[in-house]
Amino acid sequence: MQNTKNMKKEIVINRMFTGKYLKDNLGHEAINLFKTDDGRHFIYLNDVGTFGKEHVEKDGTLKIDKVLLVKPIGNNAVEVVALASGLKMCYDPTLSYHENVERQKNLGRSIRYSDGRIILAIYQGSAQQDINVTFEADKVLTPIKPICIEYCPRENKKTDVDHSIDYGKDIISLKETKMGHDLKNYVVEDTEDYKLLQTITEDSSLWADTLQKVSKETITDELPTTYMDICGASYDENAYSNAFAHFMRKYPQLVNDWTWNASKDQPFYPKCYFQSNKPVSSEFSLYREWAGSSNDDKGRADILLQCTSMQWACVIENKLLATLSDIKYDKEGQVESSQLDKYREIMDSTFGDGAPAMRFVMLLLPDYHPLLRHLDKTPYMRSADKSGRKLPAEGYATLSGYLVIKYSQVLAFLEKYATKQPYKKDPNFLQFIDSLRRHSRPTDDGQYLDMMQRLRENL
Repeated sequence: MQNTKNMKKEIVINRMFTGKYLKDNLGHEAINLFKTDDGRHFIYLNDVGTFGKEHVEKDGTLKIDKVLLVKPIGNNAVEVVALASGLKMCYDPTLSYHENVERQKNLGRSIRYSDGRIILAIYQGSAQQDINVTFEADKVLTPIKPICIEYCPRENKKTDVDHSIDYGKDIISLKETKMGHDLKNYVVEDTEDYKLLQTITEDSSLWADTLQKVSKETITDELPTTYMDICGASYDENAYSNAFAHFMRKYPQLVNDWTWNASKDQPFYPKCYFQSNKPVSSEFSLYREWAGSSNDDKGRADILLQCTSMQWACVIENKLLATLSDIKYDKEGQVESSQLDKYREIMDSTFGDGAPAMRFVMLLLPDYHPLLRHLDKTPYMRSADKSGRKLPAEGYATLSGYLVIKYSQVLAFLEKYATKQPYKKDPNFLQFIDSLRRHSRPTDDGQYLDMMQRLRENL
């Protein structure tokens, strides 16, 4: 038998809840976060449940010592969901594929969740894969507080994790391991990255045994299904801009309240702008894909609100998934200039020196958008009129001087109307409010939440 004293152990970083497969199927990694009926833990290794025989010694000893189960939180970063250790192979790369398939079938009949439902039945209706479980684990623990892993930056790629900002998370910055197309990374013992990961995997004070047996009652972290989800438009920027415009036109009083209410729990603080004792007139014009006098298709703003009687105009640029174009950062990572400047220029060229005198540009972002990591350190609003005076926006974030509104702020504002007339009788309005919840979370958990909903339906 081979001496395994010199064997180099491995930690696998297994990215979950990502990929096109999850759009129409229940991801097999769903079982990673639950115990079986008899209290056992099984782990599925993305993306097809397999791994190479180079990770097994000739005597059959598994080199993989631990698996870090993670979810994406940015283009180059993940958050740790759980830590699996004490691994035994359910899939054996030294066996033939046919042998593994038969082994999985036999094993699958004995793995039961939710009061006796076998794992094979849970995945029925999904595009089946032959491998259902990769490992059985002695322990699967969850972080007591959030832990983030930043991959080594790819060439010419700017990392999404900004260490100048306090995320409330422990951040482990890998020196060698890069995020690739494969959903798993093998980090080998004696490397610098292995030692970095050990600082969290070996610290028992960071982990707790919180996972439960799965049932419809224990799956509580889910989102309501809305027409955006049904139509496959959950991340469709244009669909959300159309919906914002629709309800602004249908309920102009919302715009009136939104742009006038001086309470700091509202998304817009208009006393910074409107030096008047009267509310903003609800008689405004709204334009979608507004380009002003410009013929440049790339210069079209998502929404323009214009109130002639009150002498103001406001561009709202909605960035659900896309980032800003023409963006330039300063040495401190703050945005110096971007396409938002173009909208101010278009308003100036269209309106000239005449009305409206007060002109604003607002950026609407989901709470997990990377641009929120580059907010101005000293918020202020650019000149709102030709006098050149700067109007403060106390308590509100800005990006390159432009006001930033998060989806959670809009959600909090609209929720106050959900129980009032006529809004509470409008099912489309209520569903639109619910559709904002997906984008009002600090991380993009959409695919995870969709998976939990699908798992709940399959139990």
